Amino acid sequence: DGMKAALEEDTLLYLAGEQGFYYLSKDSGFARSENTEVLLGDGRRLMYDENGHIVTERSVTADGLVYFPVPESLLTAEESKMVPASELLTEENTETLISVNHRGYHVEAPENSLTAYMLSYEEGYRAVECDIQFTADGIPVLLHNETINAVARNADGSPIANMVHISGLTYEQVLGYDFGIAYGEQYRGLKITRLDEFLAFCKAYGIHPYLEMKAETVDTQEEADLLMAMVDSYGLRDQVTWISFSNTALQFVMNRDDSARIGYLIANTSNPESTVSSVAYLRNQGYDAFLDAAFTSSDKLTGLCASYEVPLEVWTVNSESYIRSLSPAISGITTDYLHADEILGY
Repeated sequence: DGMKAALEEDTLLYLAGEQGFYYLSKDSGFARSENTEVLLGDGRRLMYDENGHIVTERSVTADGLVYFPVPESLLTAEESKMVPASELLTEENTETLISVNHRGYHVEAPENSLTAYMLSYEEGYRAVECDIQFTADGIPVLLHNETINAVARNADGSPIANMVHISGLTYEQVLGYDFGIAYGEQYRGLKITRLDEFLAFCKAYGIHPYLEMKAETVDTQEEADLLMAMVDSYGLRDQVTWISFSNTALQFVMNRDDSARIGYLIANTSNPESTVSSVAYLRNQGYDAFLDAAFTSSDKLTGLCASYEVPLEVWTVNSESYIRSLSPAISGITTDYLHADEILGY
C-alpha cells in the first residue's frame, strides 16, 4: 500500500493475485532480487529474472545445472503479506518408520518419471526410489530394466519390435522413443528422465532419493564417481541413500565417501547370519550401512538384525496387514502406494 516496511531479516513479499513471491534480502538492503540466484537455508535454489520475478519454469542454468522451481513458488497469493524467509524451509522427515515410494507413484503414472515423482510428493512421500542405467554415451537415466521395451514405445505409439538395450542407445536416440503412451494416452510424448533432472526435482521439493545402482550398470569406479559428482552438484551429498544388489558398486561409493548412507539389497539369503554380520562389520568400521531386503525374507532377518544392531528396511510392501505386524527391527519400507506411519497411527 505504498508503505515501506521496517525489515530485520530476509523476507518473502507476496502480492495478492501474483504467482510466487519476491525475495527481499538483508544483504542487499532489502531490495528485490534481480537476475540472481538465492539459496535457502536448506540449500534449495530460487531464481529471479531481470524484473525480480521468480522463475517458475524448469530450465537449465548457465553452469549446466537443471533448475526446478520449488513448489511454494508455483502458488498464487490470496492476499498481500510479508513472512520471514525461514518459513519457506522444508521440514525434516519425522516419520518413525520411513515409507519410500517405489519408482515414484507409478500406480497412476509412468514409473521412474518426473510425473510419478511429482505425484509421490502430492501423496505425501518425502523419500522415493529410482533405478539408474547409462546410455551408450554415458548419460545416467532412470530405467529399471536393461531394455526399454517394457516402458517405452516407438514415437508413433506402436510397440518396439526388437529388444532394445539402453546401453546401446545414445541419449539423443533414446529421445526418439515415447516413455508415456504405454501407461495411457494422457502421457503421450513423455521422455525418459535424466538423473540430473530427478536430482533437481528432489532438491527443490525436499525429497530424499534412494538411488539404486544396477549391478549391470555401475561396474567401474569412474561410473560411480560420475553419479556422486552429479549428486554433489545439487548439494545432496548428505541427503541421498545409495542402494544396490552389487557390493562392488556400493564399495565404489564408500571409496569416495565414508559417511554415505549405504543400503545392501538382497532378495533372499541362504546364509542370513553371514549377510547380517558383514553389514554389522561395516557399521563397526563407522559406515552408515543397512540391509534392504525383500519382505519375503524379513522373517529370517529381523531377529539377527536386532541382535547385531543392523538397521533393516524391506521392499516392496503393499499389504496393510503386513505393516501392522512389522517387527520393531524394521525401520523402513519401500512401497508402491502405502504409508506405514498412517497405518500404524504415528
